[in-house]
Amino acid sequence: MSYQSSTEALAELRAHLQSATEQQLAIAKATCVQLDSGLPQLVVAVQLRETLQGALGTTTSLPANDHLVEWLSDLAAENGEPTPVAESRDEVNAWICYYYLRKREAAHRRLRLHAGDLVRVIGAPVDAIDEVSSISGDGTVWLRGRGARAWPDVLEVVGRAGAPQPNSTASSRRIAANRAAERIAPSWSGQRHDDLASFKAASSVERYELENLANVIDQAPDEKPIQLYLQEHPHILGSLLLGHERYVLSQVRLSKHYVADFLISDVDSTGVRWLYVELERPASAVAQIRMNAFDKYARKGISQIDEWRDWVQNNLAHAHRPKRSDGLGLFDLRPNDDGLVLIGRRALLAGRHEALRRRLWEDKRIMVRTYDWLLEQVAGAMNYVGIPAASPYLLKRRPDDESDADIEAF
Repeated sequence: MSYQSSTEALAELRAHLQSATEQQLAIAKATCVQLDSGLPQLVVAVQLRETLQGALGTTTSLPANDHLVEWLSDLAAENGEPTPVAESRDEVNAWICYYYLRKREAAHRRLRLHAGDLVRVIGAPVDAIDEVSSISGDGTVWLRGRGARAWPDVLEVVGRAGAPQPNSTASSRRIAANRAAERIAPSWSGQRHDDLASFKAASSVERYELENLANVIDQAPDEKPIQLYLQEHPHILGSLLLGHERYVLSQVRLSKHYVADFLISDVDSTGVRWLYVELERPASAVAQIRMNAFDKYARKGISQIDEWRDWVQNNLAHAHRPKRSDGLGLFDLRPNDDGLVLIGRRALLAGRHEALRRRLWEDKRIMVRTYDWLLEQVAGAMNYVGIPAASPYLLKRRPDDESDADIEAF
């Protein structure tokens, strides 16, 4: 059973630490089994079972190995007590369980936890902070986020639920919320579909839309006209992705300091996959001619994606929270999701751009591509006939350790 505070959990925890129960003593009396009524009920249960093995037809207990006996001896010594006499493996394990329950009981008396308290494992990094979700009757402390838990004897309290929040506590609570968000497995649901429905991209791109985009790119002095056209025709970027349902969000305000040009996503059974998209000048040469480095426009685009990722890392819970709960509704968005910088024209490329962008992809999973690449990918996806998953014109989900085999298609 789960509880909202140490005080509630202690009642069940202490019940496990009691000596032989009346029912155990009655069974022992009825079966003429000699018991020490002062022993913990956990140990008494094992002794009864082992004494009655023949009558119950249960498996004979195995002898305890040296490792278990040594473990029990150390636990007893921690409490200033002699090592209990126990010969079977089950009885030694019962004593070990008893001593650990005592440690947890003492820890909960010390911590006095409540759901919503902030805790950290003693000795862990200062930012390894978690929020208490609930407490089990065996003393387990459950933390926010899927399946996270810890034993109370290794925890310290960082902040209390409901207490006034100075800046340090508010920061700690944000860290805990982000850690909880990281543990939540990607998923998809009808509610998420409804929340993103207004950003759903059309299923196909018309040829005239692609021709118009090519004209806009040819005439654009900078990225702004391209940004506006893609905002009006978001399904063009959406067509780069494989999923049946694709979503395109433009001018996404992450905070007052950061606005992402586009966040595009598709959906499969594992949840939402996002791609950060930054637009830069079509007149860029991408790389410097005499230096092994990106030019200033490419560096700016890469820096933008780095900054968005850093913000998401520090505000993951807010990014995932639905808009109806004052979040951004960017379900499953991760700091390490792939990035795409669209910049330059193929005819303008200079320097060692191939090596630079390959290294960037391997190090940061950020692709740097020209606007010619965008036009060709969309045209290829429009004309492709075959199984969609095999299309070379779509950005497929890649394992984290897989390199970009098509990086040369710039």
